[in-house]
Amino acid sequence: TSVTSAGGAGDALYRAAGGRPTLDQRFAKDKALVDKISGNNLITFSRASSGTYVGSDGLIKTSPVNLVYPSESIDDGVGLWTTTANSGTISVTPNSTESPYGTTTATRVVATRSGTGYSILQARPNIPSTPSVGSIWIKSNTGSNQTIYFRLDKGGAEHYNLTVTPEWQRYQMVEDEAAGHAYFSVGLRGGSDTSCDISIWGAQVQEGALTDYIPTQGTASGAPRFDHDPVTGESLGLLIEEERTNLLEYSEQFDQWSKGSATVVTSNTIAAPDGALTADKVYFPSSGTRYIAESVTLTQDKTYTFSVYAKAVTPGTNNVFLPRIGSPSPKSPSSDFVATSEWQRFVFTFTHTDATASTAIFPLNINAPYIIDLYLWGAQLEANASFPTSYIPTSGSAVTRSSDLASIEGTNFSSWYNPTAGSFYVQESSRNNALDKYYIFISNGANNDRLWLSKDSVNRHVFRVFDSTNTLQVVSASDILPTSSGLFSSKFVGSYLSGDSNSVLNGILSGASVNNALIRSGSNSAYLGRSGGGDYLNGHISRLAYYPYRLSDTILQEITS
Repeated sequence: TSVTSAGGAGDALYRAAGGRPTLDQRFAKDKALVDKISGNNLITFSRASSGTYVGSDGLIKTSPVNLVYPSESIDDGVGLWTTTANSGTISVTPNSTESPYGTTTATRVVATRSGTGYSILQARPNIPSTPSVGSIWIKSNTGSNQTIYFRLDKGGAEHYNLTVTPEWQRYQMVEDEAAGHAYFSVGLRGGSDTSCDISIWGAQVQEGALTDYIPTQGTASGAPRFDHDPVTGESLGLLIEEERTNLLEYSEQFDQWSKGSATVVTSNTIAAPDGALTADKVYFPSSGTRYIAESVTLTQDKTYTFSVYAKAVTPGTNNVFLPRIGSPSPKSPSSDFVATSEWQRFVFTFTHTDATASTAIFPLNINAPYIIDLYLWGAQLEANASFPTSYIPTSGSAVTRSSDLASIEGTNFSSWYNPTAGSFYVQESSRNNALDKYYIFISNGANNDRLWLSKDSVNRHVFRVFDSTNTLQVVSASDILPTSSGLFSSKFVGSYLSGDSNSVLNGILSGASVNNALIRSGSNSAYLGRSGGGDYLNGHISRLAYYPYRLSDTILQEITS
């Protein structure tokens, strides 16, 4: 049945749609993964590395990484976890008690010991630097306070006794010894207590200060990134990017680049786009050998994107520069880059046509005025790339930022999804207008139970209901133009019902509905900002909402206008 009104109030989307959805992820507004309807985090998120994003203050931030895994389904021999009983016993039962967030994902730990022995549950995350902090939620299962052992250190014989209560509390401990393997332990060791019965959840070890909890599963994971427009400060939502590598070994230390005899590099002169005093001053005089370069091995006929943040030392003069690619002589120059009094990220995409494998990046000026005086920071070179992604800092070697993996699976998916009729609303933005990217992809892992909203290889926004005839529903994206901040953004909906499906882009209804789509019922997962196999959004999902019925075409137009 096509629903035209369901009553209810709320924000503008609710009022226009006539009711509340069963899923409402307000990433831009809430800057969190929590679903507005259920009040729970339904999303499984991971990224096997840190990543950068722009904060609300316009500065580039680095997301923290939880080095302990898994952080919830804790069990002996799983991930980093092991149990050790010396003159005692210990049993670990994952997913047996209720967590602080109401899910049955906490682990019960029952331990005994005798004499000076110990019984502990332990993880050994490899901390790359210090200081670091460990944290975990713990509660007593006996109805009274208990004394247990909690330890975070690199070694030694320190014993930390902790009194836990019947209420969940998050405990933390700072480690300031040298980097390396650290022991993250709970259980019984020393003291007068010979037994404990506790629940634990949300183990975390991270560099620096304690942050919000970061769930992990089969590997360490960085936190999700909620990005902002660096110019306007607008909250853009959840950033989803593919894996990329910065091939340049020194992204900030230009004194480590080779340079012409007349070029002068002064390190750490002013505050960089991340707020730290790490931006270098690079001076190219009016004569002599003038360049800075870092040699990189490139592949012939492959597309690369070079980017660098630049700011003029003296606005209005001495601020025109051109990155050039090539060795031994520069070639493939970009157009003129004009630095101003504000930090800007300049981008140059090129196809490397030289058969010479080793090349160099030359931020070098050849046009008048010949004296160039710049602040530079954040150089990046990405392969197989027609656009840049978020900044990847390096200091001595190339660095890879892993892909963002966000999905809703199992009962978290089935709790809001209707396989026979429904309407997806996606509000998204990106700094590139790249093709072949997915906003949401519904699947059961097979070819015949899929539904998605995407942008295809010929610049069309696509809502596809996969049925026996593989019917396509398309909307032209030719009217999508960048905003004054350079963002390509859209509101896109796809609504389906057996025999009647349609889609709307920014208030424009598609030409004709899909009349023969047979909706299948086997889907069990939703992938956000990607398909099951890739095709990453490389942009932001500001909001994702779902109604478990077919909204009318009129409503579809209204909620996307």
